[in-house]
Amino acid sequence: MHHREAAKSCGIGQDDQMKSRRRFLMALGGILAWPRFALAQQAERTYRVGWLSLQPRTAPYNVAFERRPRDLGFAEDRNLVIEFRTAQGRIDRLPELAADLARQNCDVLLAPETEANLAAIEQASRDTPIVMVAIDYDSVATAISPAWRTREAGSPV
Repeated sequence: MHHREAAKSCGIGQDDQMKSRRRFLMALGGILAWPRFALAQQAERTYRVGWLSLQPRTAPYNVAFERRPRDLGFAEDRNLVIEFRTAQGRIDRLPELAADLARQNCDVLLAPETEANLAAIEQASRDTPIVMVAIDYDSVATAISPAWRTREAGSPV
């Protein structure tokens, strides 16, 4: 049985079908548009990211990491400020640079690369959320973060 014949047998007219289809498509369009609308609303605010690195900003890893916010609609000088500090390979400079970032009122601090980066940022800032990228160490086993010190090393987070 064809769907029109089935609709007629159920007492549903063609106008009702069109209205139902139209309502469905409008609802679907609204649902699909919502994430973009929500992102646009968030993008009106300027976000400040503090980034501590041993490498220069032009290092391949750093360039690749910077690409993702642009893919999500964030751009420097519009809705994103990146406070980038490089220790130029000198671990002894990390605490000073981390303290400088902590004074910048960042929304989030980024600690990629080494355990020393994370330790420096954690010492400098107690209130700002920290995003870490553990490349050369096991962040849970080393229990750098005070929140992790209460957990057994190697246990699920």
